[in-house]
Amino acid sequence: MKKKWISIHNLSSGHFQVSFTMPNTKRRTRIKFKHLVEAKRFASKTKTKITAMLSRRSWTETGFLLSSIVEYHLNHNKQSKLNSRKNILREFQSAFNDYDIFDITTKSLRTWLNSLKIKNHYTNRNMRQIKIQLNVLFKYLVEEEILETNPLQNVMFNVTEVPSKGHVVFSPQELISILAKTKTLSKDIFYPYFYALIHTGGRRSELAKLKWENVSLKSKTITFRGTKNKSDRTIRIHPNLIKLLKGLKKESEYVFKGTTSNRMSNPNLYNFFKKYRRIYPDDKEFGCHDFRHSFAFNFLKKGGSMYALKAILGHKSIQMTIDLYGNFKSIHVDMPSPYSF
Repeated sequence: MKKKWISIHNLSSGHFQVSFTMPNTKRRTRIKFKHLVEAKRFASKTKTKITAMLSRRSWTETGFLLSSIVEYHLNHNKQSKLNSRKNILREFQSAFNDYDIFDITTKSLRTWLNSLKIKNHYTNRNMRQIKIQLNVLFKYLVEEEILETNPLQNVMFNVTEVPSKGHVVFSPQELISILAKTKTLSKDIFYPYFYALIHTGGRRSELAKLKWENVSLKSKTITFRGTKNKSDRTIRIHPNLIKLLKGLKKESEYVFKGTTSNRMSNPNLYNFFKKYRRIYPDDKEFGCHDFRHSFAFNFLKKGGSMYALKAILGHKSIQMTIDLYGNFKSIHVDMPSPYSF
């Protein structure tokens, strides 16, 4: 151990002073003891703690950057719930990776979480789950005495609060209208892509990456590979979608081509939506994910179960499906009775 971290001094008063610097705070601390044995015992415990800190991937050299701390935590806690929703962890790291852990304040976390909520139209229930996930890291840092307090503990989300903006949900008639307009603007590219999104409830990335080898017209199924949850998902497809797929040209390994490449891309979608809104300014503003929400609502409206919807949409847990669509009301169901007599 280098002397600059901890040392014992014999004072003129007869006391013994332990002088040490913790790597996390970089503050020099001095504590007096009447007896040398007490000073040595305290110095030994403090030395052990400092040694443990210095062994953690040289955090002192990086200034305790969040990126180093997250990496260390995940490497030494393989089952950590911090990694439960990888997309949230990526967003968190994107926002704070270059921050020193001591510069991440309650205010900065609250600002970021609120922007995340607005951006993704999350409910307060969603935000509480995200807070629980991130709390794993901050509680760990408090337990390790790297942080004195948890900056997340005062960030609150009231579950009774009404979300600032709901999802855009289209009725079947509205979807037919959107498809008709899309067909007029882009019959060969965006029309088949939107048609598939509407009939499968798939994510835009899942349809963009869909390959012909994962389409079985014989068994009337498609398989989404490498989804958001890192698992494959096979679903049955509508007869009209089968008919549409049979009519598409197999120009590459991907089913849905883009305007500038052999597969659909985000820039292609951005430019198309920009064109669509310019030509149809009175229509609701929407994105690809709103087709997914519309699928879910209309599926439940037809009497579909929440568990079946979870399987079709590929949610990791039923709780996620309930969080998103649990406010569905009985009055929305077209025909609640299961009987035909």
